[in-house]
Amino acid sequence: QNSGSWKKETFDIKIAPQTVNLEIGSVKTVPVTIEPGEQIDVTINIQNNEKADVRNVNIKLNLANLPFASDISEKTISKIDRDSAENINFKLTALSSATLQIYKIPLSIDYYDEFGQHYSKQNEINVNVFAQPEIEVSIDNDELIINQEGKLTLKILNKGLGDSKFVNLHIS
Repeated sequence: QNSGSWKKETFDIKIAPQTVNLEIGSVKTVPVTIEPGEQIDVTINIQNNEKADVRNVNIKLNLANLPFASDISEKTISKIDRDSAENINFKLTALSSATLQIYKIPLSIDYYDEFGQHYSKQNEINVNVFAQPEIEVSIDNDELIINQEGKLTLKILNKGLGDSKFVNLHIS
């Protein structure tokens, strides 16, 4: 028969969240656009708005089949506390073969919660490769005589990397 004595113990219980969702707060590129052959700094702000810390946060840019080079395309943050954020910086160089357009670069984020549960998230960032046209006008024939009819040939060249779709020439 039970003597009726009770034993009291106190212990902590951790309750795991159903999901831990990291979010990309912002992406900043400096400069905003680059020309082929130039370098750009990409800063990605990763926010942990959940009620749990995350560990071993691995951020990877997938540059395969894209005209960009980087000495490091993958970085790891050991821990992002709950309700906080971290910035990750990548340096990218647009290859000289890059065409002028906005490139969508795949981004993967892998991380673990406090209990070792693995999470994976896919996203993308945009990098704008852009160049201004550089229009140059030159006279091909300098044998014109004042008050006489003659033939004047102008050469209009685009020496820049950017395309020029419409050119208006005003001669006065």
